Amino acid sequence: MAVLSKYNLEEYQYGVHVRKGHQLYMMSEKKIYFGQWITSRNDAIVIVEMSENIAKREAKFYLEVNHHDYIIRTFASVRNELNLTIFIQEYAPQGDLADYLIDNPSKFTLPIFAEMFLQIADAMRHIASKRIVHGDLGCRNVLVFRVDETQLKNNLVKITDFGLARFIDKKPARENESVVPIRYCAPEILRTNRHSDYSEKSDVYSLGVLIWEALSNSEIPYSTVDKDDVVKEMKLNNENLTRPHPCSDGLWNLMKKCWHTNPDVRPSFERINEELSELDVSSNEVDLSSVAIHE
Repeated sequence: MAVLSKYNLEEYQYGVHVRKGHQLYMMSEKKIYFGQWITSRNDAIVIVEMSENIAKREAKFYLEVNHHDYIIRTFASVRNELNLTIFIQEYAPQGDLADYLIDNPSKFTLPIFAEMFLQIADAMRHIASKRIVHGDLGCRNVLVFRVDETQLKNNLVKITDFGLARFIDKKPARENESVVPIRYCAPEILRTNRHSDYSEKSDVYSLGVLIWEALSNSEIPYSTVDKDDVVKEMKLNNENLTRPHPCSDGLWNLMKKCWHTNPDVRPSFERINEELSELDVSSNEVDLSSVAIHE
């Protein structure tokens, strides 16, 4: 894609530099495969194939925020004659955070959660500095690389999936046709879904939901309510999620700040980083099989 030329991404070839393995994920216009280097590189990789339609919306965001410690890394593109945009990206061995929490109901600690939230907030601080709104924060869009109960700083997660991302300074062509993740997005977006409602602070709201979701063993927000329209009305009427258990006072207070009805009052990602860095969470172990209990 011509739009990607400014990023100086290395270009490789199937059968020469890299080969495609079995399929991991598929939607109508996007497929992800295991990848394997033919050359001497040994990074674990996936191959992401995007149609022209998907690539126009998504591809540039991966490259705009590339090379950050807590955002998925794009190593190169793959030359092809199929009018596809093909990326070689790093592989997350533990999958996404939503599935990881469901599949591993073993003991966790609040400090591990706090470290992961700090990494996510740091990634979002970088994204916001680029005048980008992610638009789809949730545990499903956080990839897990390492979980280490013995060394806190050895835990590693990274943000992915820029399918709903947008530049703050560039209004989309079809403003009111944007997909809205109702259970995760800020109430100001639910009111009108105008481009002007998307901001760093709307992503901050979603971060609060992500923290709630993680501490709730990957429970879907407002899971007792089947219809999204009802959830929408609840959120517009200020009916927020209830406190998960276990949850430190510091994390709960941070969630409530993220959910303030006035976006201007919500903390910035810079401030959230500071609060998470200073957070005093108990080292009590958390049994993930019981965290979906709310006060």
